[in-house]
Amino acid sequence: MVRSAARASDSYGLLLILLIIDYVLMALVDTGRWFGLVVAVPMSLTLVLAMHTSHARRLGMKLAWVAALIATVGGVASAISGTDVAAALLTLLISCLLAVTPFVVLRRILQHASVSVETLLGAISVYMVIGIFFGVLFYGIARSLPVFFGNPVPAAHQFLAQPGPHNPSDYLYLSFVTMTTVGFGDLTPLSQFARMVVVLEALIGQIFLVTLVARLVALYGHPAPAHHGSSEPVVAAAVPVAGDPSTPGPEPAAQDG
Repeated sequence: MVRSAARASDSYGLLLILLIIDYVLMALVDTGRWFGLVVAVPMSLTLVLAMHTSHARRLGMKLAWVAALIATVGGVASAISGTDVAAALLTLLISCLLAVTPFVVLRRILQHASVSVETLLGAISVYMVIGIFFGVLFYGIARSLPVFFGNPVPAAHQFLAQPGPHNPSDYLYLSFVTMTTVGFGDLTPLSQFARMVVVLEALIGQIFLVTLVARLVALYGHPAPAHHGSSEPVVAAAVPVAGDPSTPGPEPAAQDG
């Protein structure tokens, strides 16, 4: 059953389950040394599934498989060496995969003729990917700081204001607390660059929720505009365009006499 779901199109329920597993794995990792092996490898395979189920182009699928293979080798190398350079390069690779995935999934679900459960699950999956992406990005930036500024990193360039060391789970926690605008305040960005990236995530997360997700929920279950073979996306077609001759206008008033 799982194998058939993985091979099928629009298997966003399975994708969401795998993303939740990736989230739990990253939240449980208590040391950056095992991040590549325990988190990056299964996460890269999840993103390959996202590309496949969203009908990514052949070149994109090949690049995703190459990236997954490199992530596997890099995860083993990072676990053996434990260096900041290996961890930074690996998180950069995973961040690139995570950055591309939302666009591929959105391109697919916005082509659906009607908003179904899979469409909503796809949108929720994108929201999860955004949160995980920024968590990995925060962690990658923090691990790359010793490469550029030396170890220990000067206080002015630290990513977090709270003293460390900080695990990957801390950055994942900061990401989702920021995106959901909970803002507990126990972890806060310190440097100007860190503040800029954190605020950017808050903006993207809220704009995504109040525009696309809210729109899809409002259109849930609506059929396609034309019931006879029309494949026009319902999200785009449901909005009338001013001046379009195909848009029906008001009925003329009845004349007396």
